[in-house]
Amino acid sequence: MLSNIAGIIGGKFGLYGHLPALLYKYGTVALSIKNQEFVRTRLDLKKYYDRIVWLKDDQEVLAQSSLLVLAVPPLAQEEIIFNNIELLTSKKLILEKPLSDNPKSAQVLLKNLIKYKINFRVNYTFFVTEWFYEICSLLYSNQHYEIVIKWEFLAHHFKEPSHIWKKYHSKGGGCLRFFSIHLIALLAHLKFKKIKSSQLFYVDTDIPYKWFAQLNDNKNRAIICVDSKATNNFFHVTVIQNKKTIYEKHIDSPFEENKNKMFSDIRSVYILEILSQLDKDNLPFMKQYLEINQLWSHIEKFSDHKLNA
Repeated sequence: MLSNIAGIIGGKFGLYGHLPALLYKYGTVALSIKNQEFVRTRLDLKKYYDRIVWLKDDQEVLAQSSLLVLAVPPLAQEEIIFNNIELLTSKKLILEKPLSDNPKSAQVLLKNLIKYKINFRVNYTFFVTEWFYEICSLLYSNQHYEIVIKWEFLAHHFKEPSHIWKKYHSKGGGCLRFFSIHLIALLAHLKFKKIKSSQLFYVDTDIPYKWFAQLNDNKNRAIICVDSKATNNFFHVTVIQNKKTIYEKHIDSPFEENKNKMFSDIRSVYILEILSQLDKDNLPFMKQYLEINQLWSHIEKFSDHKLNA
């Protein structure tokens, strides 16, 4: 194994999101030679080409890296982990969400990661956004509140014909499992457990595009609406306490304006923050991931599925 080197298995966001952050933190990153053309021809990545250690395949990247980022579809992620779980005990991992294509499989994977005492973090990037820090600073009090989150955008697979896995519910994609899992993570963190209603709207039997839900926790309430087939892009968060709005955020995307000119993508900043979490105590994160998965499972069981609605 190469000394203190980070590696990435995957492509697309694994490269333009993770690569700049990993190079900033570790100086050198290992990639499979199959990614050479993508890095060489992408304007924001080609400057990094000579700083990459090019290895013959993904398995060598896995073997040589002390920190490994998996930026692959859920089923591929699950397969890589189970096929190499003993080897991974000596490494740090950054994993993609959702952990697997469904909550049950994700729970099995999560319990095995914990059993083998693997040091890992999941890319729940909403946790490290400025707006979520602001919300948490307001809500840690005894006063009851209502939080309303509306997120609308046009997913890439609806812009043009596509058979990418992110489109399909059964593969861990779609509005709920791929996009809304970010918000499910936040709801679990805020201790919402009771689901008053949950509706998942489909354009086809395996292609959900919209999720609407109401959750309660004691006298607190959360209202969530995510539409991945919308004509407008916006992300609105409102917090109401004692019938007064105490917080409002209206932005085009939950991934805020990139004020850090060091990276071309704001999500690279978030990834740096998640990387720093690997040096913290594992126990709170493991507890958090189990709670997220439990809420995800409850929401799926409770959801009313509406076709062509």
